Amino acid sequence: MLAYDPDTGSLTWKVTRGRCVAGKEAGALNVRFGCRQLGLGGGFVYAHQVAWLLSYGYWPETDIDHINGDRADNRLSNLRECTHAQNAKNMKMHRDNSSGFKGAYYNRTQRQWISQIMVDGRIHYLGTFRSAEECAAAYDAASRRLHGEFARPNGA
Repeated sequence: MLAYDPDTGSLTWKVTRGRCVAGKEAGALNVRFGCRQLGLGGGFVYAHQVAWLLSYGYWPETDIDHINGDRADNRLSNLRECTHAQNAKNMKMHRDNSSGFKGAYYNRTQRQWISQIMVDGRIHYLGTFRSAEECAAAYDAASRRLHGEFARPNGA
């Protein structure tokens, strides 16, 4: 029913059925999660899961991580299997971040910048610094060391 192009990441319908027209891109962008989803078998599935199935012949047993952080980019070179914890390590900075850097916040009481990182559900204190940029550098170094290939440093 579906064709997948691993170079572009697009899924297209092979057959026309109801609103699904042969040759048209399958699914729609889920605004809340930022990834494509499509109706299949009476439910909804994510396009990256279908891309994995069509490429490797099995449904992913774990999470599928988008290496570059763009959940709409389903090129095969951008997808990898991972645990939920590994997928969380590769997250972008939260929208409500006020410092502009991951792992950096200003403590008004101490009048210093504090850097910390989360590893396996625990917060690890990285130190106090004079600037948010110094905090970001400490976070980036710790992220590369502790998260390995799943690290997403500031600015990435």
